[in-house]
Amino acid sequence: MVDDFIVREAWDHDQQISASYHRSGLGVFMPNGMEYYMIPPTQLTDIFFIGETESMAGITQVNAKLNVDVLGGAGDSGTSAPFDLPVAASDSVSCTTPFVPSTEGAYNVTYFFDSDGEEEPTNDTMYDLFTDTNAAQNFVYSRDNGFSSSSISNVTSNVGIPLLIGNVMDIFATDQIGAIDIVVSDAETNVGQEVFAQVMILSGDVFVYADQSENHIITPEENAGFITITLETPIDVAASETVLVLAGHYGGGDEVEFRMAQGGDEQTVLGYISGGADPFLLLEPSAIMN
Repeated sequence: MVDDFIVREAWDHDQQISASYHRSGLGVFMPNGMEYYMIPPTQLTDIFFIGETESMAGITQVNAKLNVDVLGGAGDSGTSAPFDLPVAASDSVSCTTPFVPSTEGAYNVTYFFDSDGEEEPTNDTMYDLFTDTNAAQNFVYSRDNGFSSSSISNVTSNVGIPLLIGNVMDIFATDQIGAIDIVVSDAETNVGQEVFAQVMILSGDVFVYADQSENHIITPEENAGFITITLETPIDVAASETVLVLAGHYGGGDEVEFRMAQGGDEQTVLGYISGGADPFLLLEPSAIMN
């Protein structure tokens, strides 16, 4: 039986934006690059704006296109090449030219789709934010957007045993890694436990150990926030290298919980279980906050 059945006619002209991305390093480690939300001046490079759209209309959307407006620095605007979007179809397109931030500070990005006619503008637009960091922000370089969405303490095959987990990141110019932030949840059981940071550098198809920090005991004041762990000797990294920046704990009955932020692509969040020679990857991962 069916009750209160309503049929509504679609607009003739209506696109819905389903996703938006700002990507750097296309083809370096990942074919479509990766998103970076805190970028030091040394690592500024081409940023490509990408959007996904779906037709919600009753006819083909003629000359559909992605539009991007950037507020910050000198500002910027761009569009994708126009295309025709059939009824019920979806597509992913990028702006025809990349963007490189010109000054330190925050950059607010607006993505929206339109075509030769648009009758329902409420589902066309998404927003994003990234920052070119400065000395006051310790020239932080990170892939998380700063908003915690979940946490991870271990994987099912490794419960109670030491864990390493972190983000893959491309390097675009010669630089040094001098310190690593580890962000933990507000679980009271984190306090008094030891954490550490480790860096690995991709060589061929294998991540090779570069260095590990001293152990750090989490204090009550640090719990639920950022813990900055300084490396005894900064790690030199070169342009076109890819690094894996890891947070680690030593397991136990109440394992330390590392915070995670927005979702990302598979193969960009990797980890090691105790004794494992090769990294595991998270399916449908979220960026580790570090």
